Amino acid sequence: MFYYRQLTYALLKDQFEINLEIPDGYLIPTVTSRYKYILWVHELLLQVAEYFDAKKSIIGLDVGTGASCIYPLLGSKLFGWHFRASDRCAKLALKNVTANKLENRISLVLVDEDDPPLLKLVDQANRYHFCVCNPPFFNSKEEQESTHLRQTKPLSDNPGKEHEAVTRGGELEFIEKLLQDSLTLKKTIIWYTSLVGKKRSFLSIVKRLKGLREVTTIKWTQFTQGKTTRWAVAWSFYAIYIDEERMQTAPTALPAKRFKSTSEENKEVLKTTQLLLSVASGHKEELLDDVRSIFKEYELKYNLESALLQLFKVEARTCTWSRRARRKKKRLSDFPSEPKGLPPSDFPIFIALFQILRGDDKSLARPLQVTLWITLLRGDFGKFVSFELHFARALEKFGKYKVLNYNVYGRSLTPIKSDLR
Repeated sequence: MFYYRQLTYALLKDQFEINLEIPDGYLIPTVTSRYKYILWVHELLLQVAEYFDAKKSIIGLDVGTGASCIYPLLGSKLFGWHFRASDRCAKLALKNVTANKLENRISLVLVDEDDPPLLKLVDQANRYHFCVCNPPFFNSKEEQESTHLRQTKPLSDNPGKEHEAVTRGGELEFIEKLLQDSLTLKKTIIWYTSLVGKKRSFLSIVKRLKGLREVTTIKWTQFTQGKTTRWAVAWSFYAIYIDEERMQTAPTALPAKRFKSTSEENKEVLKTTQLLLSVASGHKEELLDDVRSIFKEYELKYNLESALLQLFKVEARTCTWSRRARRKKKRLSDFPSEPKGLPPSDFPIFIALFQILRGDDKSLARPLQVTLWITLLRGDFGKFVSFELHFARALEKFGKYKVLNYNVYGRSLTPIKSDLR
Protein backbone atom coordinates (compact mmCIF):
# COMPACT_ATOMS: atom_id res chain seq x y z
CA MET A 1 0.00 0.00 0.00
CA PHE A 2 2.87 2.36 0.85
CA TYR A 3 4.54 1.77 -2.53
CA TYR A 4 1.28 2.26 -4.44
CA ARG A 5 0.67 5.55 -2.62
CA GLN A 6 4.18 6.81 -3.39
CA LEU A 7 3.90 5.72 -7.04
CA THR A 8 0.64 7.66 -7.40
CA TYR A 9 2.17 10.76 -5.84
CA ALA A 10 5.24 10.50 -8.10
CA LEU A 11 3.18 10.05 -11.31
CA LEU A 12 0.97 13.03 -10.55
CA LYS A 13 3.95 15.21 -9.70
CA ASP A 14 6.05 14.18 -12.69
CA GLN A 15 3.35 14.12 -15.40
CA PHE A 16 0.88 16.80 -14.23
CA GLU A 17 2.75 18.90 -11.63
CA ILE A 18 0.09 17.95 -9.06
CA ASN A 19 0.94 17.69 -5.37
CA LEU A 20 -1.26 15.16 -3.62
CA GLU A 21 -1.68 14.08 -0.01
CA ILE A 22 -4.31 11.48 0.95
CA PRO A 23 -4.95 10.46 4.58
CA ASP A 24 -4.61 6.79 5.48
CA GLY A 25 -7.70 4.72 4.75
CA TYR A 26 -9.00 6.91 1.93
CA LEU A 27 -9.17 5.83 -1.70
CA ILE A 28 -5.99 6.39 -3.70
CA PRO A 29 -6.99 7.16 -7.31
CA THR A 30 -5.64 5.16 -10.23
CA VAL A 31 -3.98 7.91 -12.28
CA THR A 32 -4.33 6.39 -15.76
CA SER A 33 -8.05 5.63 -15.50
CA ARG A 34 -8.83 9.14 -14.17
CA TYR A 35 -6.71 10.66 -16.92
CA LYS A 36 -8.56 8.70 -19.62
CA TYR A 37 -11.95 9.80 -18.30
CA ILE A 38 -10.96 13.50 -18.24
CA LEU A 39 -9.53 13.18 -21.74
CA TRP A 40 -12.80 11.66 -23.00
CA VAL A 41 -14.78 14.53 -21.47
CA HIS A 42 -12.38 16.88 -23.28
CA GLU A 43 -13.23 15.10 -26.56
CA LEU A 44 -16.94 15.59 -25.85
CA LEU A 45 -16.39 19.30 -25.27
CA LEU A 46 -14.49 19.57 -28.56
CA GLN A 47 -17.73 18.66 -30.34
CA VAL A 48 -19.14 22.04 -29.32
CA ALA A 49 -16.00 23.99 -28.39
CA GLU A 50 -16.17 26.32 -31.42
CA TYR A 51 -19.37 27.81 -30.02
CA PHE A 52 -18.08 28.62 -26.53
CA ASP A 53 -17.28 32.20 -25.65
CA ALA A 54 -13.47 32.20 -25.72
CA LYS A 55 -13.40 34.89 -23.02
CA LYS A 56 -15.27 32.69 -20.55
CA SER A 57 -13.88 29.71 -18.67
CA ILE A 58 -15.01 26.12 -19.08
CA ILE A 59 -16.88 25.23 -15.86
CA GLY A 60 -17.44 21.63 -14.79
CA LEU A 61 -19.01 19.82 -11.85
CA ASP A 62 -17.59 16.83 -10.00
CA VAL A 63 -20.07 14.71 -8.06
CA GLY A 64 -18.24 12.97 -5.19
CA THR A 65 -14.74 14.30 -5.76
CA GLY A 66 -13.18 12.28 -2.89
CA ALA A 67 -10.34 13.27 -0.58
CA SER A 68 -7.96 13.46 -3.54
CA CYS A 69 -10.10 15.90 -5.60
CA ILE A 70 -8.41 14.19 -8.55
CA TYR A 71 -10.73 15.15 -11.43
CA PRO A 72 -10.76 18.90 -10.71
CA LEU A 73 -6.99 18.87 -10.23
CA LEU A 74 -6.42 17.06 -13.54
CA GLY A 75 -8.94 19.17 -15.46
CA SER A 76 -7.49 22.41 -14.11
CA LYS A 77 -3.88 21.43 -14.77
CA LEU A 78 -4.46 19.96 -18.23
CA PHE A 79 -7.01 22.36 -19.70
CA GLY A 80 -7.44 25.28 -17.32
CA TRP A 81 -11.03 24.29 -16.47
CA HIS A 82 -12.91 25.62 -13.45
CA PHE A 83 -14.80 23.23 -11.13
CA ARG A 84 -17.44 23.05 -8.43
CA ALA A 85 -16.95 19.75 -6.62
CA SER A 86 -18.95 18.01 -3.88
CA ASP A 87 -18.10 15.39 -1.29
CA ARG A 88 -18.71 14.33 2.31
CA CYS A 89 -14.99 14.86 2.95
CA ALA A 90 -14.76 18.23 1.16
CA LYS A 91 -12.45 19.62 3.87
CA LEU A 92 -9.81 17.00 3.02
CA ALA A 93 -10.18 17.72 -0.68
CA LEU A 94 -9.69 21.43 0.00
CA LYS A 95 -6.21 20.70 1.37
CA ASN A 96 -5.16 19.29 -2.01
CA VAL A 97 -6.68 22.25 -3.83
CA THR A 98 -4.76 24.64 -1.58
CA ALA A 99 -1.52 22.64 -1.95
CA ASN A 100 -1.74 23.16 -5.73
CA LYS A 101 -2.76 26.85 -5.45
CA LEU A 102 -5.96 26.28 -7.41
CA GLU A 103 -8.44 27.95 -5.05
CA ASN A 104 -9.32 30.42 -7.81
CA ARG A 105 -10.42 27.56 -10.11
CA ILE A 106 -11.84 24.90 -7.78
CA SER A 107 -14.58 25.41 -5.18
CA LEU A 108 -15.91 22.67 -2.90
CA VAL A 109 -19.37 21.97 -1.51
CA LEU A 110 -19.93 19.80 1.58
CA VAL A 111 -22.82 17.34 1.11
CA ASP A 112 -24.53 14.59 3.10
CA GLU A 113 -25.35 11.03 2.04
CA ASP A 114 -29.02 11.82 1.42
CA ASP A 115 -28.44 14.96 -0.66
CA PRO A 116 -29.29 14.68 -4.40
CA PRO A 117 -26.10 14.31 -6.48
CA LEU A 118 -26.41 17.54 -8.49
CA LEU A 119 -29.15 19.80 -7.13
CA LYS A 120 -27.15 21.01 -4.13
CA LEU A 121 -24.01 21.42 -6.26
CA VAL A 122 -25.54 23.48 -9.08
CA ASP A 123 -26.16 27.18 -8.97
CA GLN A 124 -29.05 27.35 -11.44
CA ALA A 125 -28.26 30.98 -12.23
CA ASN A 126 -25.17 29.69 -14.06
CA ARG A 127 -24.61 27.34 -16.98
CA TYR A 128 -22.12 24.48 -16.84
CA HIS A 129 -20.31 22.69 -19.62
CA PHE A 130 -20.17 19.21 -18.08
CA CYS A 131 -20.35 17.10 -14.95
CA VAL A 132 -18.19 14.09 -14.06
CA CYS A 133 -19.03 11.37 -11.58
CA ASN A 134 -17.25 8.26 -10.30
CA PRO A 135 -20.02 6.67 -8.20
CA PRO A 136 -19.57 4.06 -5.45
CA PHE A 137 -19.82 0.69 -7.20
CA PHE A 138 -21.26 -1.56 -4.48
CA ASN A 139 -24.62 -1.96 -2.76
CA SER A 140 -23.15 -3.26 0.51
CA LYS A 141 -19.88 -3.96 2.28
CA GLU A 142 -20.55 -7.69 1.83
CA GLU A 143 -20.80 -7.28 -1.96
CA GLN A 144 -17.53 -5.34 -1.99
CA GLU A 145 -15.73 -7.99 0.07
CA SER A 146 -17.08 -10.89 -2.01
CA THR A 147 -15.91 -9.15 -5.19
CA HIS A 148 -12.40 -8.73 -3.79
CA LEU A 149 -12.32 -12.42 -2.76
CA ARG A 150 -13.14 -13.50 -6.34
CA GLN A 151 -10.29 -11.43 -7.75
CA THR A 152 -6.54 -11.79 -7.47
CA LYS A 153 -5.35 -9.47 -4.72
CA PRO A 154 -4.40 -6.22 -6.47
CA LEU A 155 -1.06 -4.51 -5.96
CA SER A 156 -2.74 -1.50 -4.36
CA ASP A 157 -5.17 -3.34 -2.01
CA ASN A 158 -6.97 -0.01 -1.95
CA PRO A 159 -10.67 -0.33 -0.97
CA GLY A 160 -10.96 3.20 0.51
CA LYS A 161 -13.54 4.35 3.05
CA GLU A 162 -16.91 2.63 3.02
CA HIS A 163 -18.77 5.68 1.67
CA GLU A 164 -16.30 5.86 -1.26
CA ALA A 165 -17.13 2.31 -2.41
CA VAL A 166 -20.61 1.54 -1.04
CA THR A 167 -23.98 3.26 -1.51
CA ARG A 168 -27.60 2.15 -1.17
CA GLY A 169 -28.61 0.43 -4.39
CA GLY A 170 -25.06 0.45 -5.73
CA GLU A 171 -23.87 2.41 -8.76
CA LEU A 172 -27.08 1.77 -10.71
CA GLU A 173 -29.27 3.57 -8.16
CA PHE A 174 -26.72 6.36 -7.74
CA ILE A 175 -26.60 7.06 -11.49
CA GLU A 176 -30.41 6.89 -11.60
CA LYS A 177 -30.44 9.72 -9.03
CA LEU A 178 -27.98 11.62 -11.22
CA LEU A 179 -30.29 11.06 -14.20
CA GLN A 180 -33.31 12.29 -12.24
CA ASP A 181 -31.41 15.46 -11.32
CA SER A 182 -30.51 15.95 -14.97
CA LEU A 183 -34.21 15.75 -15.91
CA THR A 184 -34.76 18.67 -13.55
CA LEU A 185 -31.73 20.71 -14.63
CA LYS A 186 -31.82 19.80 -18.36
CA LYS A 187 -29.92 22.44 -20.34
CA THR A 188 -28.27 23.92 -17.25
CA ILE A 189 -25.43 21.48 -18.09
CA ILE A 190 -24.36 20.64 -21.65
CA TRP A 191 -22.87 17.16 -20.98
CA TYR A 192 -23.88 14.89 -18.10
CA THR A 193 -21.35 12.05 -17.69
CA SER A 194 -20.64 9.19 -15.32
CA LEU A 195 -18.24 6.29 -14.98
CA VAL A 196 -19.78 2.81 -14.68
CA GLY A 197 -18.00 -0.14 -13.08
CA LYS A 198 -20.20 -3.11 -14.12
CA LYS A 199 -21.28 -4.11 -17.60
CA ARG A 200 -24.82 -5.00 -16.56
CA SER A 201 -25.16 -1.54 -14.98
CA PHE A 202 -23.80 0.07 -18.14
CA LEU A 203 -26.31 -1.76 -20.37
CA SER A 204 -29.20 -0.85 -18.06
CA ILE A 205 -28.21 2.84 -18.04
CA VAL A 206 -27.90 3.06 -21.82
CA LYS A 207 -31.29 1.37 -22.24
CA ARG A 208 -32.82 3.79 -19.74
CA LEU A 209 -31.35 6.82 -21.53
CA LYS A 210 -32.57 5.63 -24.92
CA GLY A 211 -36.09 5.43 -23.52
CA LEU A 212 -36.15 9.11 -22.50
CA ARG A 213 -37.52 11.39 -25.19
CA GLU A 214 -36.04 14.51 -23.54
CA VAL A 215 -32.48 13.16 -23.89
CA THR A 216 -31.45 14.00 -27.44
CA THR A 217 -27.76 12.96 -27.46
CA ILE A 218 -26.17 9.85 -25.92
CA LYS A 219 -22.52 8.79 -26.12
CA TRP A 220 -20.54 6.06 -24.37
CA THR A 221 -17.07 4.57 -24.36
CA GLN A 222 -15.00 1.82 -22.72
CA PHE A 223 -11.71 2.11 -20.82
CA THR A 224 -9.43 -0.89 -20.32
CA GLN A 225 -6.47 -0.89 -17.97
CA GLY A 226 -4.81 -4.30 -17.62
CA LYS A 227 -7.60 -6.73 -16.68
CA THR A 228 -9.92 -3.97 -15.49
CA THR A 229 -12.66 -2.58 -17.75
CA ARG A 230 -14.76 0.48 -17.00
CA TRP A 231 -17.40 2.27 -19.04
CA ALA A 232 -18.39 5.92 -19.30
CA VAL A 233 -21.77 7.26 -20.38
CA ALA A 234 -22.63 10.81 -21.47
CA TRP A 235 -26.00 12.34 -22.29
CA SER A 236 -27.28 15.79 -23.18
CA PHE A 237 -30.56 17.65 -23.59
CA TYR A 238 -28.94 19.56 -26.45
CA ALA A 239 -29.04 18.00 -29.91
CA ILE A 240 -25.29 17.74 -30.60
CA TYR A 241 -23.76 16.63 -33.87
CA ILE A 242 -21.16 13.96 -33.01
CA ASP A 243 -18.22 13.68 -35.40
CA GLU A 244 -17.12 10.08 -34.84
CA GLU A 245 -13.76 10.66 -36.57
CA ARG A 246 -13.05 13.50 -34.19
CA MET A 247 -13.94 11.44 -31.10
CA GLN A 248 -10.50 9.93 -30.60
CA THR A 249 -9.89 6.82 -28.55
CA ALA A 250 -8.45 7.72 -25.15
CA PRO A 251 -4.69 7.04 -25.17
CA THR A 252 -3.27 4.19 -23.13
CA ALA A 253 -0.20 6.11 -22.00
CA LEU A 254 0.30 9.18 -19.89
CA PRO A 255 1.02 12.43 -21.78
CA ALA A 256 4.58 13.25 -22.78
CA LYS A 257 3.73 16.97 -22.94
CA ARG A 258 1.30 19.30 -21.22
CA PHE A 259 -1.98 19.96 -23.02
CA LYS A 260 -3.16 23.31 -24.29
CA SER A 261 -6.50 24.63 -23.14
CA THR A 262 -9.60 23.98 -25.24
CA SER A 263 -9.83 27.62 -26.26
CA GLU A 264 -6.20 27.63 -27.44
CA GLU A 265 -6.70 24.48 -29.52
CA ASN A 266 -9.58 26.03 -31.43
CA LYS A 267 -8.00 29.36 -32.37
CA GLU A 268 -7.66 28.44 -36.06
CA VAL A 269 -6.97 30.54 -39.14
CA LEU A 270 -10.00 31.06 -41.40
CA LYS A 271 -10.13 28.46 -44.19
CA THR A 272 -11.05 29.84 -47.61
CA THR A 273 -11.96 28.08 -50.86
CA GLN A 274 -12.09 29.64 -54.33
CA LEU A 275 -14.56 28.10 -56.78
CA LEU A 276 -14.20 29.35 -60.38
CA LEU A 277 -17.34 28.84 -62.52
CA SER A 278 -18.18 29.30 -66.16
CA VAL A 279 -21.79 30.50 -66.54
CA ALA A 280 -23.58 29.91 -69.83
CA SER A 281 -24.79 33.03 -71.63
CA GLY A 282 -28.41 33.86 -70.92
CA HIS A 283 -28.23 32.50 -67.37
CA LYS A 284 -26.09 35.16 -65.69
CA GLU A 285 -28.91 36.49 -63.49
CA GLU A 286 -30.03 33.07 -62.28
CA LEU A 287 -26.96 32.15 -60.20
CA LEU A 288 -28.12 33.86 -57.01
CA ASP A 289 -31.48 32.06 -57.06
CA ASP A 290 -29.82 28.73 -57.85
CA VAL A 291 -27.43 29.13 -54.91
CA ARG A 292 -30.42 29.81 -52.66
CA SER A 293 -32.21 26.71 -53.97
CA ILE A 294 -29.17 24.54 -53.09
CA PHE A 295 -29.13 25.96 -49.57
CA LYS A 296 -32.82 25.08 -49.24
CA GLU A 297 -32.32 21.59 -50.67
CA TYR A 298 -29.65 20.85 -48.05
CA GLU A 299 -31.76 22.46 -45.29
CA LEU A 300 -29.14 25.08 -44.48
CA LYS A 301 -29.97 28.18 -42.51
CA TYR A 302 -28.80 31.17 -44.58
CA ASN A 303 -28.99 34.93 -44.56
CA LEU A 304 -28.15 37.40 -47.33
CA GLU A 305 -25.75 39.65 -45.41
CA SER A 306 -25.27 42.06 -48.32
CA ALA A 307 -27.28 42.15 -51.56
CA LEU A 308 -24.73 44.55 -53.07
CA LEU A 309 -21.79 42.25 -52.28
CA GLN A 310 -23.89 39.08 -52.82
CA LEU A 311 -22.64 37.78 -49.49
CA PHE A 312 -24.41 34.92 -47.64
CA LYS A 313 -23.86 33.66 -44.10
CA VAL A 314 -24.68 29.95 -43.93
CA GLU A 315 -25.18 27.53 -41.00
CA ALA A 316 -25.32 23.74 -41.30
CA ARG A 317 -26.97 21.93 -38.38
CA THR A 318 -27.56 18.54 -40.03
CA CYS A 319 -25.27 16.71 -42.47
CA THR A 320 -28.04 16.43 -45.10
CA TRP A 321 -25.68 16.06 -48.06
CA SER A 322 -24.09 12.79 -46.88
CA ARG A 323 -24.96 9.54 -48.63
CA ARG A 324 -26.57 8.24 -45.46
CA ALA A 325 -28.78 11.34 -45.16
CA ARG A 326 -29.81 11.16 -48.83
CA ARG A 327 -30.77 7.50 -48.47
CA LYS A 328 -32.75 8.36 -45.34
CA LYS A 329 -34.55 11.14 -47.23
CA LYS A 330 -35.47 8.73 -50.03
CA ARG A 331 -36.80 6.17 -47.53
CA LEU A 332 -38.93 8.86 -45.89
CA SER A 333 -40.41 9.78 -49.24
CA ASP A 334 -41.22 6.11 -49.90
CA PHE A 335 -42.34 5.38 -46.31
CA PRO A 336 -43.64 8.59 -44.69
CA SER A 337 -44.49 6.84 -41.41
CA GLU A 338 -40.84 5.92 -40.69
CA PRO A 339 -39.36 7.69 -37.60
CA LYS A 340 -37.44 10.81 -38.61
CA GLY A 341 -34.66 10.45 -36.03
CA LEU A 342 -32.98 13.17 -33.97
CA PRO A 343 -33.64 16.88 -34.52
CA PRO A 344 -30.96 19.16 -36.03
CA SER A 345 -28.00 19.94 -33.78
CA ASP A 346 -28.28 22.79 -31.28
CA PHE A 347 -24.68 23.60 -32.23
CA PRO A 348 -23.92 24.23 -35.94
CA ILE A 349 -21.74 21.70 -37.75
CA PHE A 350 -20.15 24.69 -39.45
CA ILE A 351 -20.74 28.39 -40.15
CA ALA A 352 -19.44 29.81 -43.43
CA LEU A 353 -19.57 32.87 -45.70
CA PHE A 354 -20.41 32.55 -49.40
CA GLN A 355 -19.62 35.49 -51.71
CA ILE A 356 -20.28 35.67 -55.46
CA LEU A 357 -17.88 37.84 -57.49
CA ARG A 358 -18.78 38.35 -61.15
CA GLY A 359 -16.12 38.64 -63.81
CA ASP A 360 -15.93 40.90 -66.86
CA ASP A 361 -19.42 40.93 -68.39
CA LYS A 362 -18.69 43.12 -71.47
CA SER A 363 -18.68 40.29 -73.97
CA LEU A 364 -22.07 38.59 -74.15
CA ALA A 365 -20.86 36.16 -76.82
CA ARG A 366 -18.77 34.09 -74.43
CA PRO A 367 -19.62 32.48 -71.09
CA LEU A 368 -19.18 34.62 -68.01
CA GLN A 369 -16.63 33.58 -65.41
CA VAL A 370 -17.80 33.85 -61.81
CA THR A 371 -15.79 33.30 -58.64
CA LEU A 372 -17.36 31.98 -55.43
CA TRP A 373 -15.34 32.65 -52.29
CA ILE A 374 -16.36 30.28 -49.47
CA THR A 375 -14.85 30.93 -46.03
CA LEU A 376 -15.22 28.65 -43.03
CA LEU A 377 -15.75 30.82 -39.95
CA ARG A 378 -15.90 27.95 -37.47
CA GLY A 379 -16.91 24.34 -37.20
CA ASP A 380 -15.98 20.95 -38.63
CA PHE A 381 -13.50 21.42 -41.49
CA GLY A 382 -13.99 17.89 -42.85
CA LYS A 383 -17.77 18.29 -43.14
CA PHE A 384 -17.26 21.80 -44.59
CA VAL A 385 -15.05 20.47 -47.40
CA SER A 386 -17.48 17.62 -48.01
CA PHE A 387 -20.33 20.12 -48.39
CA GLU A 388 -18.29 22.28 -50.80
CA LEU A 389 -17.84 19.33 -53.14
CA HIS A 390 -21.57 18.51 -53.05
CA PHE A 391 -22.37 22.20 -53.55
CA ALA A 392 -20.18 22.39 -56.67
CA ARG A 393 -21.72 19.23 -58.15
CA ALA A 394 -25.22 20.51 -57.38
CA LEU A 395 -24.43 23.70 -59.35
CA GLU A 396 -23.27 21.68 -62.36
CA LYS A 397 -26.45 19.61 -62.33
CA PHE A 398 -28.40 22.73 -63.36
CA GLY A 399 -26.68 22.41 -66.75
CA LYS A 400 -25.83 26.15 -66.78
CA TYR A 401 -22.55 26.10 -64.88
CA LYS A 402 -19.19 24.41 -65.28
CA VAL A 403 -16.52 24.21 -62.57
CA LEU A 404 -13.23 25.41 -64.06
CA ASN A 405 -11.07 25.28 -60.94
CA TYR A 406 -11.23 24.57 -57.23
CA ASN A 407 -8.64 26.04 -54.87
CA VAL A 408 -8.14 25.63 -51.14
CA TYR A 409 -5.60 27.95 -49.45
CA GLY A 410 -4.46 28.95 -52.95
CA ARG A 411 -3.41 25.35 -53.72
CA SER A 412 -4.91 24.25 -57.04
CA LEU A 413 -6.65 20.88 -57.01
CA THR A 414 -7.90 18.72 -59.86
CA PRO A 415 -11.23 20.10 -61.18
CA ILE A 416 -14.23 18.32 -59.69
CA LYS A 417 -15.59 15.47 -61.74
CA SER A 418 -19.14 15.78 -63.01
CA ASP A 419 -21.59 13.38 -64.64
CA LEU A 420 -22.70 16.26 -66.91
CA ARG A 421 -19.36 16.64 -68.68
